[in-house]
Amino acid sequence: MGRARTSPPHASKAPWQDFGEAAIEDPHDEAHLTAFETSAMVQFGAIEMHRHNPLLHPENLKLACYDRAYAPEAERDAARTRHLAQWPDAVEMAIESLDRVTAPVARALLPAVTGPAEGLPQDDPGMDAALDAHRRFVEHLRGSAANGAPETALGRTALEQLMGAEEAVPTVDLTSLAERAVRERDRLRTMMTAGCQQLVPGAPVEQTVAEFLADHPSAGNVVSTASAVTDETIAFCRGRAFLTHLDGECSVGVAPPSRRSATAMLSWSGPYEADGPSHYDITLPEPSWPASEQAEWLTMFSETALATVTAHEVAPGHHAHGRAMRHAPGDVRRSLLGVGFAEGRAHYGEELMLEEGFRSDDPRFQIGVALAALVRVTRLWCAIGTTHRSDGRRRRGSGLCR
Repeated sequence: MGRARTSPPHASKAPWQDFGEAAIEDPHDEAHLTAFETSAMVQFGAIEMHRHNPLLHPENLKLACYDRAYAPEAERDAARTRHLAQWPDAVEMAIESLDRVTAPVARALLPAVTGPAEGLPQDDPGMDAALDAHRRFVEHLRGSAANGAPETALGRTALEQLMGAEEAVPTVDLTSLAERAVRERDRLRTMMTAGCQQLVPGAPVEQTVAEFLADHPSAGNVVSTASAVTDETIAFCRGRAFLTHLDGECSVGVAPPSRRSATAMLSWSGPYEADGPSHYDITLPEPSWPASEQAEWLTMFSETALATVTAHEVAPGHHAHGRAMRHAPGDVRRSLLGVGFAEGRAHYGEELMLEEGFRSDDPRFQIGVALAALVRVTRLWCAIGTTHRSDGRRRRGSGLCR
């Protein structure tokens, strides 16, 4: 710990040039490791995402990991200080790398890149230099927002490669995937409509959903409500016994400043750390926001949405997944986890809970599952539609987004 990457992947020697050629004896582990090696070469070699995607670089700066009690506090403080001292070099690497950021991407991500600089230790000797470096990074992104290219598409081939590499899927066809997204949208709309009609027969679905989302706790009661739902989802999964490993503790609390880029997220105890609790971090609305924006943010913690969010983050989602990773055999399976698989597993877990009968007497859970899944399938369709712009099919996404 305490290290940041400070040289870009397109430097004179690419990181994958050090990949070993000796095969691992276990065929699954060999295939698993090969997929991650291929993914690294696609992302940072063939497509050079570090030149397009600003979000890769704040991950290199984040200090939130040192808040977890994986080691004595003095050891973690020393690692944080070492890491913070490397921010200037890491930012110079980021600025050197990010020469292909389009204007729409930069404008959309400007709010997200401020997170790593929030909540820094005020007494750290490297803080001033780190903050200056972070300001340079933000200014570079502002320049891209003002002067970057207007087109956002990576191109069909690049997106197909990017989507398939990490999961070892040799062929991804965006056309068939878009058609599948439309079928999935229709299925989810039917599910959501059925739940709404059970509760308010004859009422417009949009009106029913809006009313249910408005039924949320106050900001001061969100954490205690989420804690109760956490206990409920874990108890349900243990009772159904469909997860091999669901041990350990999951604590619920307010997200630290550096982890407020999402409504809710979970960090689990790493497979090589001393065992400790998972942290289900919840981002509350800022008191300075307009009342309407605070109310909109709190809809994610409504009676309709919170159980789905918690199933995703805790059980059978990320917390349960992290516990299973600690029991996995071998370094490859314990260490290498793809984002697509991790998120896909958690998304799947939401509907699994519905199928298993969680809150079967309350159609709001069904509505929440369908609503969350509709957001994701729409994101997928829009990503495909954005890429299709470069193929002359700019308007294909409008129907699904409506």
